[in-house]
Amino acid sequence: MTEMSHPEIISVKGVHDSEHIDSLKTFEVREDDILVVTYPKSGTTWMQYIISLMFHESEMTQGDEVTMKHVPWLEVKYPKIDFGRMSSPRTFVSHLPTLMVPDGFKRKGKVMYISRNPKDVAVSFYHFHNVFKHLENKGDFGGFLQQYLMGQGSLVKISSFFGKHLDAETIDGIIEKSHFHNMRKNPKANYANNFPEYFDNSKDSLLRKGKVGDWKTMFTVDQSEMFDKACQEKMKDFPMKFDSDL
Repeated sequence: MTEMSHPEIISVKGVHDSEHIDSLKTFEVREDDILVVTYPKSGTTWMQYIISLMFHESEMTQGDEVTMKHVPWLEVKYPKIDFGRMSSPRTFVSHLPTLMVPDGFKRKGKVMYISRNPKDVAVSFYHFHNVFKHLENKGDFGGFLQQYLMGQGSLVKISSFFGKHLDAETIDGIIEKSHFHNMRKNPKANYANNFPEYFDNSKDSLLRKGKVGDWKTMFTVDQSEMFDKACQEKMKDFPMKFDSDL
């Protein structure tokens, strides 16, 4: 397998292949192709099985074949499955973002997008982390949820902007290490103790709380209004808007 160079997706070592992903740009879509697209843990495996029963009932009920043989992942290169030799109608599933789905599906075939309650997705993702060996095991759900809400999506966007590809294991590692509680204990990140000539740790800490909205513990109502007015005047031409209620 070739090294992945696609920061747009969270890749898994040994599963995704950069050369195969690149080839999807010119993937020849047939008139009767079927593609089911989902965000991870949104019912993909369930739909794989349903489609397998719809189009390959005899093989699924009489043999010991798995759904992946009949409804493979479009973004995965299989050693024993040649997409070009699959009989019609070909059926696929995918977690690819919209921009990476073959253009041919805009004109041919049928595409189904499945969504799920995001809270259920979070719970399913939590358990998936604990059973999938290529992802880091998670401890308590509370810690995972905090990472889930603030972590992977932003990290993928940042790495994509910088042109730096990160696989799923690396992303999980960065999220875990950069969790504020862990950073605060790590002298490599919370380096104030290494420079006593600059920091007086008896008064406060370089890494203090890491919380959104902590301003509310300091500002009075009058101070908040004064600050908002000053920002509106001084930053009226600045294109980015901030939610001051957070």
